[in-house]
Order: sequence, then C-alpha cells, then structure tokens
Amino acid sequence: MNEIPFYEVVEVLQTADSVSLGVSGNRGVVIGLSAGESEEVFAVLIGDRTYMLGRSSLMQTGERADPASIYAGDVVRVTPERYPDDER
Repeated sequence: MNEIPFYEVVEVLQTADSVSLGVSGNRGVVIGLSAGESEEVFAVLIGDRTYMLGRSSLMQTGERADPASIYAGDVVRVTPERYPDDER
C-alpha cells in the first residue's frame, strides 16, 4: 500500500466523495489518518477546514508543508460535560 505521509500536499481528485463535499480540484495537506473498512481515510486540511477523504480521492504532489505553518501553537482546553449519573 502506498501510504501518504503526514504533511504531504495532495491534489483532491474528482470522485463521488470529493464532489459531494465540494472539494474536488482543491489542494490540501494531510494531517491525519484513519483505517477505514475498505481503504485508508485521510484527514486533509483545505483552507481552514478538515475533510476526511479516501486514498482513491487523493493524488500525491511530492510537496511537503511545514507543520509550523499549519499549527499556530494555540492550546485548546476541553472540559468534559458531567451528567448526574456519572461517577467521579
């Protein structure tokens, strides 16, 4: 299997999934990976949104993005919501 490395710049091909998401023809950066049932699914950052696209929807460009240009260094803190029946 030809895995796409993190921070690879990819072209989004015209597939049913990419068309339904409205992203075919765009370029993006791979920032995540998930093993789908039939193929690997990649988190691709396009602009300021992340889309989940299968390997068949992506074409590698050979370009690599600088991770520092993607992550601003901001910290997000999330407090879990507690429900009355939760044990603490």
